[in-house]
Amino acid sequence: MPKDFLIERTEPCYTGFFKATRYFLRHALHRGGMSALLSREVFERHDAVMVIPFDVAQQAVVMIEQFRPGAAVNSGHTGSPWLLEFPAGMIEPGQSAEDAARRECIEEIGLPVTNLENLYTYFTSPGGCSERLTLFCATVDSSKAGGIQGLDSEHEDLKVVVVKLADLEAQIQNGAIADASTLLAVQWLLRQK
Repeated sequence: MPKDFLIERTEPCYTGFFKATRYFLRHALHRGGMSALLSREVFERHDAVMVIPFDVAQQAVVMIEQFRPGAAVNSGHTGSPWLLEFPAGMIEPGQSAEDAARRECIEEIGLPVTNLENLYTYFTSPGGCSERLTLFCATVDSSKAGGIQGLDSEHEDLKVVVVKLADLEAQIQNGAIADASTLLAVQWLLRQK
């Protein structure tokens, strides 16, 4: 059940591909009463989906390798900025999470999915970002996976990679899988074995 809070005003900080808004707000305190007026910037994103494309027969998943600017500019990141991730993307206005999941798999790995199972929805980084991500698991035929995928209009350059379940832990240890949502999805999948 949500706790009480009051947004007194907002200011736009940035509007571009994404947007950031400064919120001036107060919230209920656990000890009682209301907080002092806080100023917090929030990176605002649409809700998104991620899909674990799983080939049951091959005990493998289909992933994408893509350049991530956040990893490239993080001075503490010593690994490659090309990370292995599962297909993911934003839910378009008026679109269901399921439809977005199917669309993203076609766009990013070039494969249709079956048996799409909704696992859970969570905030990706609620301390400063509004995005919620719905995680799915789906069945694919990994023998048809490969090549370069993605939309030119979104400047995507996605290398499709098939990874055996037995090799996922090594991909985490070598830093190829390093984003939180993919790590969470891999941990869910490995628990199912």
